[in-house]
Formats: sequence, C-alpha cells, structure tokens
Amino acid sequence: MFKLLDLLAIILVILSGINWFFIGLINVNLIERIFLDSSWFTRAVYLAFGAASVYVLIFSKSICRRACK
Repeated sequence: MFKLLDLLAIILVILSGINWFFIGLINVNLIERIFLDSSWFTRAVYLAFGAASVYVLIFSKSICRRACK
C-alpha cells in the first residue's frame, strides 16, 4: 500500500511534468497562470516540485515495491 508521502510525491511529479509539457509545447507556464505570478507562492510550488522529484528519485525502488503489493 502506498504511503501518503509517496502518493503526494508522485502527484507533484506528474503536475510538474504537465507544467513543463505546456511550457515546451505552447510556452505557457500553468503555475504562474493559475497563481497569478505570485512570486513567493510560485517559488514554494516549484520547491515542492523539486523536493518531490528528489524523493521519487531516491525512493523509487521502494515506492514500486509498495505499489506492487
């Protein structure tokens, strides 16, 4: 069974990927568009995206094992 932190990290990594997809495809940053370019909040969101990416990178093997149970 997934731990809550695993699920949150995976969701944040997916949202980050979707954001980068739109930046690359049509040059639209969804995070800045949604949060109206509030610099402190968008920085916090990007910090969460980065922390989630590092978490998934480090713990990906154990996340996959827990998901298969």
